[in-house]
Amino acid sequence: MSALLALERIGKSFGGLTALSDISFSVNPGEIVGVIGPNGAGKTTLFNVITALFPPTEGSVVFDGEAIAGLPPHAVARRGIGRTFQNVRLFADMTVEENVMVGRHCRTRAGALRGVLRTRGEREEERGIRQRSRELLDLVGLPGACSGQAAGSLPYGHQRRLEIARALAADPRLLLLDEPAAGMNEAETKEVSGLIRKVRDLGMTILLIEHDMSLVMKACDRVVVFNFGRKIAEGPPSAIREDPGVIEAYLGSAEGAADA
Repeated sequence: MSALLALERIGKSFGGLTALSDISFSVNPGEIVGVIGPNGAGKTTLFNVITALFPPTEGSVVFDGEAIAGLPPHAVARRGIGRTFQNVRLFADMTVEENVMVGRHCRTRAGALRGVLRTRGEREEERGIRQRSRELLDLVGLPGACSGQAAGSLPYGHQRRLEIARALAADPRLLLLDEPAAGMNEAETKEVSGLIRKVRDLGMTILLIEHDMSLVMKACDRVVVFNFGRKIAEGPPSAIREDPGVIEAYLGSAEGAADA
């Protein structure tokens, strides 16, 4: 099986600070791969490199057989990589439904002129986008009654779900989730874990950063561990849980500790 995403010796420096060094691993179609490590280990920097927010200082990012380092972020999204962010980034004054519709922008065909003229094709496309947005809101567990609410008025956990729906609106083949359960209670985290598996069952490949070790161990097929910008371990959750280097660098002395 050919990897959907292959990272080869990725390095990223900011002036004299090295955030990532010699990072190599791959993600196969249909996998859920977790990326864990202490705060400041370089996890979100890696996501920013993959999605072209930061160019790598060295190494290559290959998606579906194509080197994508150097492409602008919108081109990476169009090729099939979607993401959420560590801190919720919604258009707070737009409605819930409109936020999801924005996520569909890279798949739309209507340009500015068709939008101004409100052609038949543009109206039909908009109806299709609205229908797809409502389907995605239903998928992530947001009731139709909230679709007209301002996104900023939603409870925090619902805002996290809305970010996932917006990312899915672009029809990605690879979904990058940056701490989707951050700030959630145990019940909400369990629901997010179920949602992640549901999305994978629809054919999605997922790369996941998460601090909640229970979620990581239950949801992920493989786990990659970072420390000080380097990969220190990779393997199935059962092996990672028992790895002495991981326990020392990340989990602490208590197996399964939840803090990152």
